[in-house]
Amino acid sequence: MSEGSTMRIDDGHTVKISSVSQAPTTANLSTSFETTIVTEKMLTFSPDELKTLLPLDSQYTISKKIAEGGQGIIQVARDNFLKRSVAVKSLKTELLENDQVVENFVTEAKITSQLEHPAIIPLHSINSSDGGDGLHIAMKMIRGKNLREILDDTVLKCKERRRTGNLRAMTHEFLKERLEDLVKVCDAVAFAHSKGVYHRDIKPSNIMIGEFHEVYVMDWGIASLSEDESGKGGGGEDEKPQIDGTPGFIAPEVVVGGRHTASSDQYALGIILFEMATMAPAITGDNVKEIFEKTRDARLEPLIHRFPRCGISNDLKAIIRKATATNPDNRYAYVSDFATDIRRFLAGDELDARPDNPPRKISRWMSKHRGLAATMTLSFLLLCAGIAIFALVKRNQVIRETKKRSLALSSLQALVESRAHVIDKHYFHIVHFLDRFVWEAKGCLLEEPKTNRPPLFIDYKRFSADAGDASVSLETSKVYGLPISLSFGSVKAPPSLPSSEKATKYYSEILSPLVPLMFRLLVYSDPSDFPKNDTEARKHALSVGYPIAWIYLGLPNGLMFNFPGHSELPNSYDPRKRKWYKDALTSDKLVWSNPYKDAFGRGLVVSASKSVRGTKGEILGVAGIDTTFDYILTVLMNPGKQSASWSVARYILDSEGKVLISSSLKDAEKKDDSSSLEFPPFPYIKIYSLLERGNSGQFEIEEDGVQRLVVYAPVQTMGWHFVEIVDLSGYLADRAKKQTSEKAGKAKKNTQQRK
Repeated sequence: MSEGSTMRIDDGHTVKISSVSQAPTTANLSTSFETTIVTEKMLTFSPDELKTLLPLDSQYTISKKIAEGGQGIIQVARDNFLKRSVAVKSLKTELLENDQVVENFVTEAKITSQLEHPAIIPLHSINSSDGGDGLHIAMKMIRGKNLREILDDTVLKCKERRRTGNLRAMTHEFLKERLEDLVKVCDAVAFAHSKGVYHRDIKPSNIMIGEFHEVYVMDWGIASLSEDESGKGGGGEDEKPQIDGTPGFIAPEVVVGGRHTASSDQYALGIILFEMATMAPAITGDNVKEIFEKTRDARLEPLIHRFPRCGISNDLKAIIRKATATNPDNRYAYVSDFATDIRRFLAGDELDARPDNPPRKISRWMSKHRGLAATMTLSFLLLCAGIAIFALVKRNQVIRETKKRSLALSSLQALVESRAHVIDKHYFHIVHFLDRFVWEAKGCLLEEPKTNRPPLFIDYKRFSADAGDASVSLETSKVYGLPISLSFGSVKAPPSLPSSEKATKYYSEILSPLVPLMFRLLVYSDPSDFPKNDTEARKHALSVGYPIAWIYLGLPNGLMFNFPGHSELPNSYDPRKRKWYKDALTSDKLVWSNPYKDAFGRGLVVSASKSVRGTKGEILGVAGIDTTFDYILTVLMNPGKQSASWSVARYILDSEGKVLISSSLKDAEKKDDSSSLEFPPFPYIKIYSLLERGNSGQFEIEEDGVQRLVVYAPVQTMGWHFVEIVDLSGYLADRAKKQTSEKAGKAKKNTQQRK
């Protein structure tokens, strides 16, 4: 360690050492995915963000505590809406006043949420407590053990069986299973690196193995970004970078004060592989200082098995030595290369860490072709040997093709699930917007009325072009098909309301603060196109439109408040007689309608309504939002250049398997104006039993002699499913063509580099 370094020991022997700053190194991240780098801007934290969090108990019910650490508590909770168990990590109350701890807690959640990978635990939400304070992260509930527990349990089992003859077989099977788990860990870490994120604390206790062999990389609390030039916790030339991690798993270059890189994470993975292979720690010591000195000097324990009768393959030793090399330049270029060598070891193929010399090539070939090697001594079996070789090659080819097909279908499944997630995320935002609107409406209806406040809700008759009222700022919109106002909302009283003029004036004044909020919700409903200013937002709303078409509020006295303002409601219109109003009265939760055609020209829409209740549960009104299908149609009708050649059709199905909308827009037949629509059933009956499970999946069909694949994924918020029908042969051919092109490009690049 460098002179002037300091040391302190955290819970679980995690240490942080400050040393002289060194210039960080930048490495190219290798990945097979198209990813977006996680940036500091994405993780920018402001205490004001915490004010927008929903209370935890509005979505979850805590049942019991299962773990507690120095800063947080892990509890089991029940999702009130989706009826599933989740894990809730809560920041301890005494730490809520520590701004740095709060920021780190939120930053960990933001980093983890950017890493959407099967082997990285997904986060569901971040919430506050009921009173507005408190911080909680809801995440997937994992039932299983961490790798540290599995390693310790296996050592105990080996000690019990070492006098029996099956110890070697048991350790071999254990290693094979754990190596398969480690490959999944490497894939997750490689994915994080491709996003520009370094874990910095990879160790067995941070790797969870589920009951069904699913693998998760946990605890991204001290992760850092590759773009962060100042280091974790350091900012200037005179500041020293802070080194976080666990002794024994921190790379040598980090111990001596260097910056953490992707290669440093690889070193920790190599140390884990060391312990898997030997069933003993790679570095031991009586204290942290001794462990760090051994790490710095590359004094690892001997690479021999803990139990003498169980050996370690020389190929596996080569992989371990390369991954744990003291000099980062001598390690694998990328974590994905490390994972590839492990896969080769499991398959019995030649390793990058230990290229075969001629004798080993022959030995490896003979071990894979033992029948052929035996028959080569007999000349009269040469023909049979040739046939055997041909059959074996064909078998390997079939296996390779099967693997390629499996990988291709998995990739397609992931693509469809990502598109379903886009739709799901869109409607989840609509739910959040409506909750915000209900909360603000409740505040306006319950507060003391303020006099002399200029009303922003104007009688709907004044929006008529015939009224000639210039003060309402009417603007012609080709999207809405009628004159609207983005500066004012409209209010309409039902014919049955006595003293309607007085009531209209009163409620228009107290609800006027909602109009700016309605405009912001309208604009923010399109996450892909945030305008720079109000002028651009208004122009976009009039010429293109936003996913939210209308925002409205109906009161028990029959008053109807609508935004954008317009004059097209019939004189007899009474919100209390509308289905969206009646449905919301029967529940204190959000209610979705079936899709219907908007009477004012916005096409297919879905309405979400929710009752506004007072402090004693009394009905103050019903709030609603109409959202168009335009945003979904962008996903459905624009498969993109990559999938245009093999994507046959796309559908949104409801919970009963009926087609709500498809890429052709020809499946819904209108009964009458503004009514619900009749939706045809999905043409392939097999999907109905599959959708009942609420999972994602795929199945093959044959249509007109063409093999096609039906791929489906859930849209959880709405209880829908996104379905895509694919020309299977076209998809596989397109994927093979791209892979060939990529290999050719890589070979060309390698040739140019050698020159």
